[in-house]
Amino acid sequence: MSIRTKGLIGIFIVVMFNFIIVHLTQIVIINPKFEQHSRDVAVKVMKKNIDLLETETENLIDLTQDYAMWNDTYDYVDGKKENYIYDTYHETSLNNLNLSLVTIIDKKGKILFAKFKNDENIWLDIEENSVVDFIKKEKINENFHGFFNIDEEIFLLVGQQIFRTDGSGDANGFVIFGKRLSDFKIFDENNLTFISLDSLKENEFKDITSLFYLDKISYKDNIFVINEESKNYMGVYMIIKDIKEETIGFSKLTSAREVENFVKRVYSIVMLIFALLGVVAIASLNMGFNILVARPIKKLKENIYIFKKQMKNIKNFELYDRDDEISDLAKSIDEFKEEIILRHNELLQINKDLEIKIKERTLELEEKNRELLLSDKIISQTLEAIIVLDDNKNIVKINKALENITGYSNHELLGNNINVLNIISQDNKNIDEILDDTLSYGCWKGEVYGVNKYKIKIPFITSIISLTNKEQVYFIIILTDITEIKNAQEKLKKMAYYDSLTSLPNRVLFYKNLNNSIKRAQKHNTKFALLFLDIDRFKIVNDTLGHEMGDKLLVEVSKRFKENIKIEDAVYRLGGDEFTIILDDINDESSVKDIAINLIMDISLPFYIDNNEVRVGLSIGIAIYPTDDTTIEGLIRKADAALYEVKETKKGTFKFFSNDI
Repeated sequence: MSIRTKGLIGIFIVVMFNFIIVHLTQIVIINPKFEQHSRDVAVKVMKKNIDLLETETENLIDLTQDYAMWNDTYDYVDGKKENYIYDTYHETSLNNLNLSLVTIIDKKGKILFAKFKNDENIWLDIEENSVVDFIKKEKINENFHGFFNIDEEIFLLVGQQIFRTDGSGDANGFVIFGKRLSDFKIFDENNLTFISLDSLKENEFKDITSLFYLDKISYKDNIFVINEESKNYMGVYMIIKDIKEETIGFSKLTSAREVENFVKRVYSIVMLIFALLGVVAIASLNMGFNILVARPIKKLKENIYIFKKQMKNIKNFELYDRDDEISDLAKSIDEFKEEIILRHNELLQINKDLEIKIKERTLELEEKNRELLLSDKIISQTLEAIIVLDDNKNIVKINKALENITGYSNHELLGNNINVLNIISQDNKNIDEILDDTLSYGCWKGEVYGVNKYKIKIPFITSIISLTNKEQVYFIIILTDITEIKNAQEKLKKMAYYDSLTSLPNRVLFYKNLNNSIKRAQKHNTKFALLFLDIDRFKIVNDTLGHEMGDKLLVEVSKRFKENIKIEDAVYRLGGDEFTIILDDINDESSVKDIAINLIMDISLPFYIDNNEVRVGLSIGIAIYPTDDTTIEGLIRKADAALYEVKETKKGTFKFFSNDI
């Protein structure tokens, strides 16, 4: 058996041994650990959803309490507020609150108002419901919240006793708000579904409850996890109980087993790599023979072929250091080629000497012809506009590009003075002064403006040279139209300094102009006011009606700001619902106060967007320069502090900064 064959067998044994070790490691250690990881992740996601559900419950309690502890609600139950339902619970308002059920009952249990939103998002009047029956049966006389099974759907319900706004008076009934669990958007993002017991067939209920007794179930805190619901997913279930602690359904989370499956794929790839390494090792032995013997011989053969075709001696230096028979052969071949080339070059030299003089003369004649043709071709075909002037600054030649840019035809310009184009440099030099500079220095480069046939200014990058031919002076003007570049620069400037949604100046321009206002006030010893504005209840609109409606509301709010503040670039959007206003050259605080009052009153008026009536408010914090501070950071901090004080004490008003804030 040859050494080459023995080596191949040894490599094969080593590769197979490593293959087996890696495979056993995956089965015994890696797979169980990542299966446990998948279970832990699934339970963690379910607990996160439980926390989200608790938060939503608290929000619904707060909302219900706002409507239950309200003088209008109390008076309506007493029969004193006839328009209460029309004003408060019209369909748009109910949709904005994102509820599924609304019920008002008096203290005797009589339903005064009840609405229910069906699966088609249509609000229906209802005369009786199971929630009211529950209150009567259980003789509920205090606030409650919990889950209810209504028509095979699970609802989160909150009931709050009706009192006056200040909490006075006897309980006058209940306000009950409800929401389907399936309507919570937070659960749609996490593949969470809810299963009512009433909607399950008997065999389906047994299938779910039997999961408690399987060995492959992890059970803790009312959460149990199925190891394998499918190859790529596992299920996580949570028991849902109503107020009487009776099971009414389950919530189910489908959790992807991405990490576990990814690890399995990685290990499959590792196994494949080990197999490929075995193939590579076997191929390496064969490659070694190819490198040591076959390739050098092929190299010498190719070298001789190149010499035969090109008469070029490319020496085989890479083979000289081998110190074996191949290196000796390479050196001998290179020396033989050198001798042949030497003899060949001697014969060629004689012919070259005879041809040189003929070629030199021919080249001289061709060069003269090219020079004559080149100038005319450059002028006529270049994309840049070119003008040739004589020493009187009259136009003697133009190209097609100039006609296209200026709108003038060839016969309209030839013979006319260059002043017809009204060329002016950036430093206000006219074309005569520019040409004088060109004559003095031989050339001139810079940016100029010209006027086309239709009296429209066009920006150019210009290069001018002066040429003298037999005492005749010529000027060659090359004009590059940079209109698109100028437009692009203006567009970039607008993008950098203005908000894309509202077209108001952005945070960058705000800081720049605030700094300018400080410098201007210091120089002229004047005052200015910095107003920080925040849209009250904007988050509610954004959360209930969606971000698109929120963006449209911000645009409408910005329009009202600009209608009240006529000064250019005085209203700024810093981001979200945060706005600022800089009022320069104020005389006293009374003028700022009037503007703030007008802004608050204007914003409090309803907005009508996409057939929706939206109401928001406005809170304003104000700092005065130099009374409150003289620095950018100080003014911003104090205006923001005044705004914070307004939002904490009484929203929908304004406040000047004072040291007691």
